[in-house]
Amino acid sequence: MATRTSPEVATMSHHLALFWIMLRAALLSTTGTGNLPIVHQDLLSRGWATDRQFAEALAIGQISPGPTGLWVISLGYFVGGLRGAALTLIAITLPPLLVLVLVHGLYRRFDHHPATQEWLTRQAAQVPRRTLIRIN
Repeated sequence: MATRTSPEVATMSHHLALFWIMLRAALLSTTGTGNLPIVHQDLLSRGWATDRQFAEALAIGQISPGPTGLWVISLGYFVGGLRGAALTLIAITLPPLLVLVLVHGLYRRFDHHPATQEWLTRQAAQVPRRTLIRIN
C-alpha cells in the first residue's frame, strides 16, 4: 500500500492522477463532504489511502477554521506529500474560480443594461428583509 513517502506515489503520473481525482470530485459535488464517496472509492481502490487516513483528514478538516471541504487538502498531503496537497488545493479551487470568471464576464457584458440594474436594485433591497427573517 502506498503512502505519501512511497516512491510509487511520488511520480508525476500519480500526482496528475491525484489532481484529476480531486478535480473530478470537486466538479461533481457542491458541499464540503459531498465529494467524500468519490474520493474514498478512487483512492482506496488504488491503494493510495487507508480508512484511517480518511478519518484523520476528516478530523483535521473539522477542527480547522474555514470551509469543511478543506479536509481533502489534508488527504492530498497524506497521499502525495506537499505536492499532493498543493495539487489538491488547486483542483478543489478551480471549478468555483471558473464559475466566478464566467459570471464576472457575463456581468461585465450586461452591467449597463437597464434590466440588470433593476434586478440588482431589487436584490439589494431584499438583503435587510432576508436578514431579519433569518434572525427571527
